[in-house]
Amino acid sequence: MTAAWDALVDIARTTPVDAVLIAGDLVDRENHRFEPLGPIERGLTTLARHDIPVIVVAGDEDAETLRTIAEHDASGAFRFLGQDGGWESTTITNDGGEQLIIAGWSAPGRGARSHPLHDLPSDWDRTGPDIVMLHGTSTDDSDSGEVAPVPLQRLGTLPGRLWITGAPISPWVEHLDGTAVLTPGSPSALGPLDTGTHGVWIADLSDSVIDLHQLPVAAVRFDQVSVDLTGASEIDNAESRLIEQLQRTLDHAVSLDGGNHLAACCVHLTITGATTVFGELPARLHDLMQTIDLQQRGVIIAISSITNETQPLIDLATLLERADPVGETARLLDALDHESVASIPSPWQDLVRRSATRLNGVHRSRVFASIAGDGSLPPVGGESERGNPEPDLETARALLRREAWVTLDALVRQRGIDQEGWRG
Repeated sequence: MTAAWDALVDIARTTPVDAVLIAGDLVDRENHRFEPLGPIERGLTTLARHDIPVIVVAGDEDAETLRTIAEHDASGAFRFLGQDGGWESTTITNDGGEQLIIAGWSAPGRGARSHPLHDLPSDWDRTGPDIVMLHGTSTDDSDSGEVAPVPLQRLGTLPGRLWITGAPISPWVEHLDGTAVLTPGSPSALGPLDTGTHGVWIADLSDSVIDLHQLPVAAVRFDQVSVDLTGASEIDNAESRLIEQLQRTLDHAVSLDGGNHLAACCVHLTITGATTVFGELPARLHDLMQTIDLQQRGVIIAISSITNETQPLIDLATLLERADPVGETARLLDALDHESVASIPSPWQDLVRRSATRLNGVHRSRVFASIAGDGSLPPVGGESERGNPEPDLETARALLRREAWVTLDALVRQRGIDQEGWRG
């Protein structure tokens, strides 16, 4: 986050802006005593020299730290609004003498589930703000359990041309009738699940239509890439398809990086499709992860993890009546392909439930306790796109299905039944 803060300061001093607005979680709770305070103070001093105020509301992670910064700020640039869950306003004046009223509400502390709109200032009916900032979540469901939920549609009926809601990590923009709602998101990805573009936003309120555009500042970008290998009959052809899609992903990421902040693009690769190279893929995928060397303007791409959802080019229908392990495995796969776990007939549904129970036993084991909630993505062949949540019935079904295809592919090859059991 220090690199993102430095990039923000650099953009602010080189771009004609009237203020820097931060809607909470400027400081990560886990590192607030160590990494960020020095860079923040240096940045505030730089912005003060350029007469650029920094207007901040607290998030649920950094309320205490922002109080400390406000108490010891020597730059004069730092304005902390709405402490302890109250509303507060400030006014800024640009070089042309135009004024903007900015209102802010700060989260009272970690885990707060306050409702900011329950206590709006009474004078807003007469002198409403131009911009409203809060560390909250614009949502269609005010009972969703999100941090400081604010009903999205209600924002269009309240004063304020621009509402900035700072709790969610992913950026998002909504234009209501005469009101823009900006969720700026984290300026840097906080983990592999924070995919897409992260950065800072420039808001122009000079015209009747609010102009919002994002400037990427993250040094590392995460993406999820899917490649369909249907029809790939040679392993080299399959690898070429993968590399081609990775190159397109890298080119796209670099094209968005106007400020040259990006250093690496990390992708989670999902492979799908029915292919005759199914059995060769695991080894080639492992090698590709270790050896890939694609660069564009000094930006590299890396494969952080792979989900292999391919299957061999086998026609199950021709195998279902066989009275041998091939037929039994084919019948298992046919059952697992039902629309839902509840519709899978016995005894295969029982197998799925027993597998889920066993997986949960491993998941809850003390051996894996330290990594159970790290939010990482799965390794090669992993069955879950969301990393390490507690395994459920769908997770068990996906695992059984993948292993059954591996078994069936090996059996078909071993028994030399290509003409009977392969299609194409």
